Formats: sequence, C-alpha cells, structure tokens
Amino acid sequence: MSTGPLAAPSNRSLTPDQAARYNSTGLQRARILEALQAAGGRGVTGPELAKLANAPCVTKRISELRSKDVAIRTEPVAVAGPDGSINTVALYVLDSGPGPQAGLFD
Repeated sequence: MSTGPLAAPSNRSLTPDQAARYNSTGLQRARILEALQAAGGRGVTGPELAKLANAPCVTKRISELRSKDVAIRTEPVAVAGPDGSINTVALYVLDSGPGPQAGLFD
C-alpha cells in the first residue's frame, strides 16, 4: 500500500463521517452516468463531466462504464478557452445499443 499525501485512504482508516463523504470510483461512475442521462443527445464534455461528477479521471470512469456494457459515444469537439484559444476535447454522449467494449472483460 502506498503512503504519503497522494495515497488513497483505506476504508479501515476512515471515520464513519469521512467514509460517508468518500469520493469513491463507484460514486464517480454513478454521477457520470446521471449527467450523461440528463444531457441526452447533446452530451457532456470531459471537462464538464470532471466538474459535475467530481471525477478527476473521467476517461478511466468512462472506460469502466463501457466495460459494463454502457454505450457511450465519444466525439471530438472544439471549445474556446478563457484566453480565446481553441482546444479539442471529448464530448461523451450516451448511446443506445451495446458499447464498443461489451464483452471485452468477460
């Protein structure tokens, strides 16, 4: 087990109050799925999902959802930054049908 300021806390070391507020990967996946369902066909960008779902690694959570047969389409979109520069980011859209990685980990 890793130690130091960046180490993830173990459930054994959390108080009940801390455990209730712990930002688990399961909660992050649930929040991402909820945000995608609410967005419908317009989708949500990766940076938006990171904020909405309090998920520092959106791509990992999306990959995990896809491995559970959640169909999520990724499209590149251009967005303007605060300084006016244009960046390409991922737009995630909840899709119908099986995900592209369905059955990959069976």
